Amino acid sequence: MPTVFEQYAPYRPAVTADEQEMLDEGRMNQEELLADPTVKFACGDFSLRRILKVHLSIESPYNTYRVTGLPPGPIRIASKQALDAVLNHRPNDYIYMCAREDFSGYHNFATTLAEHQRNAARYRRELNRRGIH
Repeated sequence: MPTVFEQYAPYRPAVTADEQEMLDEGRMNQEELLADPTVKFACGDFSLRRILKVHLSIESPYNTYRVTGLPPGPIRIASKQALDAVLNHRPNDYIYMCAREDFSGYHNFATTLAEHQRNAARYRRELNRRGIH
């Protein structure tokens, strides 16, 4: 799990709390993780700046948009910080996360699907404005 969340610094403790709860409750094998870094790995391209529907449809045991649970193996080498985040996660009520539209490397977190959809719409608008396709 730490390798999936490597790119989500500095939010690793918040991000991993949700996934740790899924593991603890036995839900990880029944739900999709929906983590973009696993799609990048399945595509063989960590430089992707925008995940498109064509990427989500790639058949791979590493594509967590198509399979449930964790990938069958690591997708990169986990840093000490990512390992610490998984082992020392901070409990929170967040269910969703989306990159911020300011491209700061930070993320907007949401507790409802409606809030997440607003965050995602702002991010997509900015991707379109910047011509990132």
